[in-house]
Amino acid sequence: MDQALVSTSQDVTVLEGINCQFCGAPIPGVTISGRPKAASQYSKCLRQCGICEVGVSNTPTRGAETWIFRDPLKNIPTDIQDGALDTLKMSLNEKNRPSKKIRFGFFPTSEDAVTWVVFSYLQRTHQLITTLQSCGIVAQDVAQDVTTMLLWGAPTGDVDNARDLAKRLKGVCLDVDRDPVRLTEPDVVIDLGKGGLIFIEVKLRSGNDFKDPNYEGWDSYLTKSSLPWDVAAVRASKCYELARNWRLLNALAQGRTATLVNLAPKALFTRTSDSKQVRIFRDGLNGAPNARFVSVSWADFVRISLKKAPTWYSTFCEERGIST
Repeated sequence: MDQALVSTSQDVTVLEGINCQFCGAPIPGVTISGRPKAASQYSKCLRQCGICEVGVSNTPTRGAETWIFRDPLKNIPTDIQDGALDTLKMSLNEKNRPSKKIRFGFFPTSEDAVTWVVFSYLQRTHQLITTLQSCGIVAQDVAQDVTTMLLWGAPTGDVDNARDLAKRLKGVCLDVDRDPVRLTEPDVVIDLGKGGLIFIEVKLRSGNDFKDPNYEGWDSYLTKSSLPWDVAAVRASKCYELARNWRLLNALAQGRTATLVNLAPKALFTRTSDSKQVRIFRDGLNGAPNARFVSVSWADFVRISLKKAPTWYSTFCEERGIST
């Protein structure tokens, strides 16, 4: 029987046995001195399934466990594993690459694993444009054969075009970011040529990244910009991550149609605090010409692709909670 952590005294903690999420095999419990540290990787998990090579996080809360694979690729279906690790290795934030690879193996919480599976599947099955159209992100007359895409600033698909796009994105980031090994890496960048440019900020379990208006990082993105945004309002919104993407998106688009998408579970858009701050952010953009900000739920985004999807894809979307 799966049980929660039980503390036997102030000096000793018992982590009770738990059944493996993937094969059902029993994982023995452990007894340790003091309180367990959070598991940041497989080797730090105090309870492990040797069959699946997966560990369960050391959380004291029943039902809040995260499962961490020794091999991050095991967190995604075999049908879509090709290219995943190579793309992670080329992500734009060099400093973050080692931890990014480890977190890719977190089930069911890995945002990057969901990003990789959904967008790679859409690109490989030629459903990327129709999906964007179904959500109102792009117009119905956009060409159907455009597939130039970056994930975390790294090329995918049409390698030649994507490499050029990645090079241009890196140049824009270097002009704005302070640290060349900690460059901003937009989750998804899609270049539609004459159809415009799209940045997608992906959220899964966490909300948008908020920073206090006095946070010093704001200056890097709000100053020396010709954007017609209301700087005071954007700061007040606290939507630091969205503001950063907005600045880089418009610099890379160079006057073309530019769209910033906040892709997240429906719950994020109904959460009072988040929706209020995002509304302040949107209003602060002052209706910039040829640029817009839109919010799209995961359920709406994957709706079309799930209609005739293979079982592995529909199961993945259901397990990660993005299909409803």
